[in-house]
Amino acid sequence: YNIDEDRIYLTGHSMGGRGTWFVGLHYPDLFAALAPFAGSNTWAKPVAENALNLPTFVFHGAADKVVNPEYSREIVSIFKTLGNPVRYKDMPGAGHWWFIEDGERRIACVDDPELFAFCEQHRRDRYPREVIYQTESLRFNQAYWTRIDQLEEHGRMARLRAAVETANRIVVEVENISEYTLSLSASLVDM
Repeated sequence: YNIDEDRIYLTGHSMGGRGTWFVGLHYPDLFAALAPFAGSNTWAKPVAENALNLPTFVFHGAADKVVNPEYSREIVSIFKTLGNPVRYKDMPGAGHWWFIEDGERRIACVDDPELFAFCEQHRRDRYPREVIYQTESLRFNQAYWTRIDQLEEHGRMARLRAAVETANRIVVEVENISEYTLSLSASLVDM
């Protein structure tokens, strides 16, 4: 199949929504956007900064009795505070799974036309000018053009922020990191 690697989107409902948070925020450079539906945010909160360059559309039924919608509202609030690109759709009266009435058709929540319109608007940015990446493990150690090679203390959150300020000036800030690598390209710096 001829796949546009800059138009791969990650979405999931319920446990799939939770998995969307986990996979998407540990591998933010693989996707053009995320769309978790009715998923718990427990894995998202500690690494929320990883979504700096990852547009996210969060969906949740306001009357969900399986996964409390406050999980989604909380992470959306965190994303907004961080300046991450985020959109939230809270479906009034909807439970854990819902349908959208469209004339004579019933559309499942995961087929929401707004999701597809959102995806059409976003392409992956392979070389964003600023990257923030957090991790507790070298199992998840890279995003975009940055890689964490060594932690000072394993099991404690590490944070790397790298920003291209001018054509040949990059500022890097690290916490709990003793070694890192930057893989630069002509689209980032004057090579």
